[in-house]
Amino acid sequence: MEIVELHAKSIKQQADLIAAMWKERRNSTNPPDQMFDDSAVPNKIWCPWKGDCTQLLNQRGQMTLEMDQKVSLPFELHMSISEDSTNKTYVIHFSISKYSATIYKTKHGIITTINTTTDEDFLLHDGDGKYWLSIDYANLFVKYGQGEVRDRCTLVRSDVPEDEKDFLRSIQYAHISFNKSRNVAELKRFEKDVRLKVGRKPVVYDPALIVVPSDDLSINNVQQHTAISIKELNNNCQQLYYNVINWKFQDDEFPHLYEAIEHSIKSETGWCRKRLTEKANRFGQPNLLATYLRITVGQNRGTSPGVPYVLEIWPPGHYSPIHSHANSYGIIRVLHGKINVKLYRTLNLKKKKPIHETEIYEKQVTWLSPGLNQIHKLENTSSNKSCITIQAYQYGTDETSNYEYFDYIDNSGTCIKQFDPLSDMDYFAFKNLMMEEWKKSH
Repeated sequence: MEIVELHAKSIKQQADLIAAMWKERRNSTNPPDQMFDDSAVPNKIWCPWKGDCTQLLNQRGQMTLEMDQKVSLPFELHMSISEDSTNKTYVIHFSISKYSATIYKTKHGIITTINTTTDEDFLLHDGDGKYWLSIDYANLFVKYGQGEVRDRCTLVRSDVPEDEKDFLRSIQYAHISFNKSRNVAELKRFEKDVRLKVGRKPVVYDPALIVVPSDDLSINNVQQHTAISIKELNNNCQQLYYNVINWKFQDDEFPHLYEAIEHSIKSETGWCRKRLTEKANRFGQPNLLATYLRITVGQNRGTSPGVPYVLEIWPPGHYSPIHSHANSYGIIRVLHGKINVKLYRTLNLKKKKPIHETEIYEKQVTWLSPGLNQIHKLENTSSNKSCITIQAYQYGTDETSNYEYFDYIDNSGTCIKQFDPLSDMDYFAFKNLMMEEWKKSH
């Protein structure tokens, strides 16, 4: 027992030390490193109600605009080379309603439709919705998507002719209208239901899911987008990564921990099996496979949804519901086995088809941040081996609202509910229990 308590202090001291180092770094006067998610995901708030319906863009010819709605509101974006919204020299237009979504252009006063669709999945839908438009003069495209701002969420891509590259590069103003109106007074009632953000980068490709040390990043990783250096991620992800990357849960003190967990899952008298059975209705209709164990390290400090460090145990065939992560930063490291990850464009009862699926193997690490990789389903697809992961989460800046729950689609697939990320047991009590079970059976 003393050894376990000593190990507990050691891990806590590591976490506190690294957290202090990162806090000092954030407060230093040195400029921050260039980070993938800060530059790629729109993060500059544009509030037409506090100014006007025209926004000067920081970067000409390359940008992404994100419209986050709580109510369904038709809108039009007009990406222009002029501050004058009536100027017709060169404008890329995007219009969306419940009936159509259209990309068109005005060139020297002549209007030409580039792309239009009446596909129901591409249109404005009832309730919450996130819509985005991305322009890139370098790659000569205009993209429209829904959900997370990433290439896999692109719904319509329109290529721009080479002879219009200079025009596209000159775009530096965004004009917006709602229901074809630019009257700010009339639109004031929508202020709390609509959030508009501007980003400096276009949506060119999807970010890699696997995180590696910068020394391990290969030229093939960069070319094929199969891995991302930890140094490219936000400081919050970096802190979580360095906090947990060297934690050892199976060591000389108890080299049979993972075997003991497997035994506890299979044994009728095992604590793991009993606890999983008790949780069969945790996400709605009773379903034993829709369960996993949450073994927490430390306490809830108010900096994350629940306790920031969680050892999750996934028996063969078990899975989570489709769920979101409260717009938090996160790191997931696979300690034992493998985990299947399915990503989704949005948490929506009508949009449950994944946009991407991959396996994360033992010793690999994946990540999430506000606006990226937030909505997923985890599943252990192995038929005979459990998966064990260590997951770390924390909120970002003060601008991010500290929502304390993970929203999920319940087992019936008909409701979105709140999941309070409670602990099944403290890690060090759990480890001691596994040691006792192991001794009794061996």
